[in-house]
Amino acid sequence: MCSFWGSLHIAPDSSLDPFAAVAERVSGVPIWIFHGEADEIVPVEESRRMAAALEAIGADVRFTELPGVGHNAWDPAYDLDELPVWLFKQRRQ
Repeated sequence: MCSFWGSLHIAPDSSLDPFAAVAERVSGVPIWIFHGEADEIVPVEESRRMAAALEAIGADVRFTELPGVGHNAWDPAYDLDELPVWLFKQRRQ
């Protein structure tokens, strides 16, 4: 599995597609994934795959890939005026 999503320990070890397994488990929670395209710690492909797995099952997911941003994607994410507005509108389904 991947380093970030695998660290969540919510995908069964025997899962053929750990991204799909995680997506099923969190599908009722609105998710906005931010990832720096230049991240050298966690490959951006992992978030791309997670977003795709969530989209495949119709989960409420947004994915924002930040060009030129490294591992600190939270800095530009927290700078978005839209983030707190979106966050406080969310409810568990």
